Amino acid sequence: SFSVSGTTEPVGIKTLAVTATDDATNTGTGDVTVYVHEPGIYMADNPDATFDEGYWYSWSGSCSFIGTDFRYISSADTDPYSVTWAVPASMPADTYSVWANFPCGLSVNEDQVYYTINYSGSGSDIAGPFDQRTSGWTLLGTYSLDAGAGSVVLSGTGSGGEVDADAIKWEP
Repeated sequence: SFSVSGTTEPVGIKTLAVTATDDATNTGTGDVTVYVHEPGIYMADNPDATFDEGYWYSWSGSCSFIGTDFRYISSADTDPYSVTWAVPASMPADTYSVWANFPCGLSVNEDQVYYTINYSGSGSDIAGPFDQRTSGWTLLGTYSLDAGAGSVVLSGTGSGGEVDADAIKWEP
């Protein structure tokens, strides 16, 4: 069983209070936070991503991130960084607008970040530069994707600005 707290809006962040019972009648409870989006839109948040290079900090303060937090590279870090969001396995082949969420839009954010979009077959495209000093969803481009295949990669070398990694969404 579960109950939903928060807004009655059909999309957004929802908290589910879950109670589970096993075969031996042991019971446990806990909260689960989910992001509900429109049907047909696919999303990968930072917990779904693979952080390959760099030291990524977690932040859950006052910014417009998806889920419970986002990750960032400190403005003092000059080492290479890389994070990869895989296309969800359940996503059908189609042409998608690919978006990245920039959660904070602070003056300390990097003003030139680049994304590599890996799509149908061996195709890839470098999108950018994008200014993370603005917040909200930013269109990276429109690509034809094979079913459940492809990825979006944010990578670079620190150059003095903070780099945020939150969520990617694909809209047909």
